[in-house]
Amino acid sequence: MAGDTHCPAEPLAREGTLWEALRALLPHSKEDLKLDLGEKVERSVVTLLQRATELFYEGRRDECLQSSEVILDYSWEKLNTGTWQDVDKDWRRVYAIGCLLKALCLCQAPEDANTVAAALRVCDMGLLMGAAILGDILLKVAAILQTHLPGKRPAHGSIPEQP
Repeated sequence: MAGDTHCPAEPLAREGTLWEALRALLPHSKEDLKLDLGEKVERSVVTLLQRATELFYEGRRDECLQSSEVILDYSWEKLNTGTWQDVDKDWRRVYAIGCLLKALCLCQAPEDANTVAAALRVCDMGLLMGAAILGDILLKVAAILQTHLPGKRPAHGSIPEQP
């Protein structure tokens, strides 16, 4: 999904604002964003996820971005501590939530297509290594990000066929 790199000066493709489209996918409040994680996820990580979510809903982008990166670093280690089949699904959810928060923080005030491309790469990693969360929200976010990149505009309603 996030293969091409764009030059920094390249403007974003606009069909409405990116932030409005992304925000429409999310619950209206942090209370509606359910973080149902099992006992295998340490309480400190759950607390950090809750804090990052609060920061996001309070519009504190930089602090949320920093927290999401800590979440990603820690959960990445958990994802890579053994065989994939032995990784608890809740740790994949933690990773996916971290990816979602990071991608959204990057897109709150994107300067150029590079920022959107970086957010798309984060979504790709969440889709590859994480678990489905919030009705496959990472897939929906990635689709929106693609439409806001120059030269990455799928036709409305068209779904590419599988080879």
